Formats: sequence, C-alpha cells, structure tokens
Amino acid sequence: MKRLSLIVLLACLLDLPSIGQSTNFGSSDDWRRTKEELILGLGISNCLSDLGGLDQIGTDYHFVDIEWPMTRPSVYFAYRNRLNKTFSWRSTLLWGILKGDDNLTAEPFRNYRNLHFRTHIWEVSQIIEIGTGFDKIGKRYNVSKKGFKNFSFYLYGYVGVGAMFFNPKAQYNGKWTALQPIGTEGQVAADSLKKYSRFTYTLPIGAGLKMYVGKRFNIGLEFAYRKVGSDYIDDVSGDYYHNNIIRGQQGDMAADLADPSSGANWNWTIQGEQRGDPTTKDAILSAHIQLCYNLTGFNSKGKSRRRPGSSKRRYGKKGRAMF
Repeated sequence: MKRLSLIVLLACLLDLPSIGQSTNFGSSDDWRRTKEELILGLGISNCLSDLGGLDQIGTDYHFVDIEWPMTRPSVYFAYRNRLNKTFSWRSTLLWGILKGDDNLTAEPFRNYRNLHFRTHIWEVSQIIEIGTGFDKIGKRYNVSKKGFKNFSFYLYGYVGVGAMFFNPKAQYNGKWTALQPIGTEGQVAADSLKKYSRFTYTLPIGAGLKMYVGKRFNIGLEFAYRKVGSDYIDDVSGDYYHNNIIRGQQGDMAADLADPSSGANWNWTIQGEQRGDPTTKDAILSAHIQLCYNLTGFNSKGKSRRRPGSSKRRYGKKGRAMF
C-alpha cells in the first residue's frame, strides 16, 4: 500500500505542468515566459529577541511583541528558476540590520536590565516556492481599460534553508563595540564557557504576490518569517556572570556592557540571575517590495525565444526535411 501511494505521488509530481491548465494565464506554456528571473527586494526587517518587547513578560514569537521603532532596512538579490507551473527554486543573498533596546519596554526587569544591540546580517539561502497563477483579469472580468487588461498575478508560498552571519554590537562612549569577543555572559572570564558562533542556520518561511506588468518587468510584495538557529542575535541568552571578575580580567568596558543597569536593584543582576531566555531561539520578520527582471526573452509576438539549435524542423511530404 505504501509503495502504491508513493507511485501515485510521484506520478502527480511529474504531471504537475499539466495540472490546472485553465487557472494559469490562459495557456499551459505561459509559465515558461518567466522561467528565469533576477529579483531585487527592497524592504524592512525586525527581530523577535530577548530585548525590548511588550510592557509585560515577553511572549514567544508573538507578532504583538514587535518593537516597531526598531524596524530597519533590508535588501536582497535573488535568482528564480521556475521548474513548472507550480514549483520554483530560488537562490537569495540578503542583507539587513536588526536592532533592539530595553529602554523601549516598561516591563520592570527588562527595562532595568538596560541592554541594547545592533547587528548587520548576511544570509544566503535556497528556497522552494509553491504557487499558482491567475488568468489575465481583463479577459476574465471584461475589464477594458487600456493597459489594465494585460495584468496577471502569481500567488505563492515558500520554505527554505539558509546560512547567516551576524555580529551584535552595543554602543559604548559613542562607539559601537562587538559583543561576542567580550563574552558578556562570562564566555571569556570562565574557562568552562564557550563563545557562541556568529554563524547560524535559518529557516525562512514566507508568502508573496507578484503582478505581471510587462514582458520584461514584474513587481511584487513578499512577507517572510525566519526561524534562527541561534539565541545570540542580540548577544543575550543565559545568566549573568560575576561582573567583578569580568571587570578585573577585561576592564570597565566589558563589565559595563555585560551589566549596564543602574545598580539600584543590584540583586537582580548578580551571578546566576536570569539575563536572557535560552529556551527559545531568535526570529526575524521582514517585508519586501520586489522588482523582477525576466531573463527568458520574447519575440515580437510575445512567445518565448527558442535557444540556438532547438528550432523545430519543417517537413514536406514523406517526412523529408525541407531545411
């Protein structure tokens, strides 16, 4: 029974180009017109981490826990290749800025903790898109306004895997200082603790809508959620280490960045007290406007160009080639 189910599934996947021909652009081969694309994404990013958040105990991966003032720019470049009408794969290089600050929350413990961070992120990822297209709306709904009748849409969702580099920094005496080399949770002062890696994996999940506005250019809107394999995007995850030991071994800057609180509630930040929450990893939210350039190419009638050497041969009677 399992073998039969597997055979049926493989048969469906192999036949995907012919499924739903009536739902995509009006021709079963129209998806080939955008088979290869270059994409520029311009947008914003935000981080769900241990810093900042609501004026209460933080919630895990809750959208209302976002600190909107910490939203920063994000850009990506991508290459998309459509495998058939339903599936595409995409290679993406993304850059962005993430930021967080305890000063933005009124929750007593986090506000008193007074930590902040900023990091640039670089991510490379491989993504599989699953989508569907819609017929030209002018034909479907009898829209006759000039130019509008040629618009078509492509709706998709995606999952993927990526590798990301990050380097959290904090401001000290007007300068941004990298936090990982300092070991703000005792990673340097204690021989038993290991520094966290500034490389991690990501699991991007998203959805988008693309609108075809011409033979060469398309525009779109995309939203993404990235699960991050590290809890140190903001340099915060574990417990406080003995601050006097950090100060004695690494100086005032390291100690002040490890615990920048006022000291009024000194017992909140002593060794062993909670500094972050290691039970949940960090996450990234982003939104981008897409500008897509079609690499496939068209002739004057709007049909995809055939590559050299792939032209059909015309035959006369009895199957003899005419040229």
